[in-house]
Amino acid sequence: MMGNIRTLIVDDEADARGAVRRLLEADHEIEIVGECANGRDAIAAIQSLKPHLVFLDVVMPRISGFNVLKAVGEKVTPLVIFVTAFEKYAVRAFKVHAVEYLLKPFTPVEFNKALRYAKDQLRTKNSDEISRRNQALVESVSTHYLERVLIKRKVKGKDVAFLIKVPQIEWIEAEDHYVSLHVGGKSYLYRERISELAAQLDPNRFQLIHRSFIVNLDFIVKLEMAWNHEYLVVMPGGEKLPLSRDARRRLKCLGWDL
Repeated sequence: MMGNIRTLIVDDEADARGAVRRLLEADHEIEIVGECANGRDAIAAIQSLKPHLVFLDVVMPRISGFNVLKAVGEKVTPLVIFVTAFEKYAVRAFKVHAVEYLLKPFTPVEFNKALRYAKDQLRTKNSDEISRRNQALVESVSTHYLERVLIKRKVKGKDVAFLIKVPQIEWIEAEDHYVSLHVGGKSYLYRERISELAAQLDPNRFQLIHRSFIVNLDFIVKLEMAWNHEYLVVMPGGEKLPLSRDARRRLKCLGWDL
């Protein structure tokens, strides 16, 4: 292709969009044609602006990055660089279908490597081939949300393993490389980063309300106004969890009156 590379940035987090934008602004071949904070706006922007390249967040409220591509369909065929915290099985799928990806948090070196790859693809591949690869990826990792988690712990000195049904989890708290799953007044340690676990949960039921907390929307008792005019999320055990401004906007999109 000739001329500037028309590029769209899609991420529900303003800081993440800013990080991509600043790195792109250093490249004279890139023309940033727009930014979107949700999947609905991304679908409209791709259809109207017809970008050559899209930096597309995978996990967004209501409409995921994969569902954005599904909705756009095969007639509009931008090259996509997925921006994701997805677990390794999804990354393997990206590699199989020759679609570039960035794992959050990424470095400028990783970003520029992905951008170089995208430029090479745009120079050498036609739109039909790019479309086929996008659609094959969407089909291969079509959203199957986590249904059960396997918990391993010691009971009276013996290793015991048991399953917890995900809908029973009330809320989740980050603990370094682990998370604590809170279920019926008990907590269970599970080896997974909170960002990676969030990517595996149904966003219509579970929301990352703060960098350290995920809540099951079905178990929210109430939202309580704090002294600083921010909201706290009250859970069945009386726990009061902070609600970030980005999460507040996402809950509004899901129909919560905030």
